[in-house]
Amino acid sequence: MGKLVLIVVTGTMLVHAGMRERAHESYLAGHYAEAAEQYRQVLAGFGEVQSLARAVAMENLGVALREAGQVDEARPLMERAALEISELNGIQSAEAVQARSNLAALYWSSGDREKAGRLFRELLPVATGERKIRYYGNLASVSVAAGDIPAAEDYARRGVELASQILGPDHPLRATVLNNLAQAERFAGKYLEAESGYREALGIWERSVGRTHPDYAKGLMNLASFYHERGRDAGAEQLYLEAAEILAKNEPELAVVARNELADVLRAELRYTEASKLARSTLARMEATMPSDDPRLARARYNWARLTAETSHRKTLRAAR
Repeated sequence: MGKLVLIVVTGTMLVHAGMRERAHESYLAGHYAEAAEQYRQVLAGFGEVQSLARAVAMENLGVALREAGQVDEARPLMERAALEISELNGIQSAEAVQARSNLAALYWSSGDREKAGRLFRELLPVATGERKIRYYGNLASVSVAAGDIPAAEDYARRGVELASQILGPDHPLRATVLNNLAQAERFAGKYLEAESGYREALGIWERSVGRTHPDYAKGLMNLASFYHERGRDAGAEQLYLEAAEILAKNEPELAVVARNELADVLRAELRYTEASKLARSTLARMEATMPSDDPRLARARYNWARLTAETSHRKTLRAAR
């Protein structure tokens, strides 16, 4: 979730204070579309004259739109707001840092990892506490996606060290960066270290947020993917089943992804009838709900092509006997 930028209400800003407060309450209650419309009215009330209060209202509108799923409308608003807040209040001000952090989160969630990484790197020197730990974790993920595994390991280790120092060994955020480190170690070929990291992260999530939390389920998916990659498909199957069951209650789109990955495990186990049925149904749902350039959809299509090629080959071999 993005964070709202808040400023002290003084002078002429009191005109909009009541509506801003209502918008903030709607946002905190999770009524993002309602909050967006209220922030839109606040922004309109400022007219076209630039001011910090107007830029902050624009930023808050963008954050609410992002949470409401209207990313295309949110992006230009948040980009403009981050620029104006930096110009009006200084690039190192708390308001500017928060606005740029929100923009980086938007880039990240919409798949623009390169721009997100650039902003996270710019913000890292001025970040402190949990925010700095999150930046380390995000930069580790950006580096993995870019194929820079040494950088990914370095960022993740720094995040784990900082989390251990200021949050303690059993904080869920430490589990997150520990999981990032496991991912980097996996792609570096350090398989024993990777599996140990995945399991330690899962243990922390289990103790801190419980086995029904989506972060725990995402950790299960990462370990399942690792198992599948290493040919340990019986273990991968059980982990994907458990993850999908958890995610079905709070992140149904990701539950479909988990089940699609499970279909590829069934393929590897030569259970083609089960694999085809599950892959067909999950791919159809993903195509109906995901953007065409979503990498998870691309992988699902690749998995389907491989599955159909293998089943076709088996049919050919049987016919030739």
